[in-house]
Amino acid sequence: MKTALIKIMIGILPTAFSADALEHATIEDNSDNSVQIDKLIEDYDGNYPTIYNIGEVNVQVGDSFDPLAGVYAIDSKDDLTSDIEVSGDVDTNTEGQYVLNYKVTAEDGAWYENSRLVTVSQEPSTELPKSPSKSKEGPRVTFKNVKDVTVSQGESFDPKKDITVIDTDGHDITEDVYIVGDEVNTDKPGEYYIAYTVIDRFGKPNAKAITVTVE
Repeated sequence: MKTALIKIMIGILPTAFSADALEHATIEDNSDNSVQIDKLIEDYDGNYPTIYNIGEVNVQVGDSFDPLAGVYAIDSKDDLTSDIEVSGDVDTNTEGQYVLNYKVTAEDGAWYENSRLVTVSQEPSTELPKSPSKSKEGPRVTFKNVKDVTVSQGESFDPKKDITVIDTDGHDITEDVYIVGDEVNTDKPGEYYIAYTVIDRFGKPNAKAITVTVE
């Protein structure tokens, strides 16, 4: 249901400016997702660099977390991993959601920037990749505190309370978010589905759906 809602909502988002800066695709390979960096560079045809393995992760409270573990950056000429800059902090002793910003700049001045959501919780830590992946992290925004929620019957519910949406370049674009889907009636117990949708700076639609349970 959530996945279908996301697809529907992305389909009706308004058209933003077109971006010819970069076009990332996801390559699915169920047999072996590891590949050597020199092979990635050889196959890379983008005009801008890209960063791999900065997807959302969970860190168990008390565990150590290296924001650069398994993270790689390349362009069509070089391995740019050592040039990655990371800003933001993660307190692994305190539960919560944290946003890290990653940026890499190539020799010709072309750059790529993206945000990563790190959740610190009691759940087991996400196993971080140990090698480059064939899946490229495309332009995407970070939805902070956008997660399933349970409210008591009769309790007020504000779908924008405490949420933050960060664009790929680290800017707060919460005010640009459309919230669509079911109308949550907190007087009526049940499950409601809503989606948060937004256009990023590349003109690409992004969405994340949640379940609101009224009990």
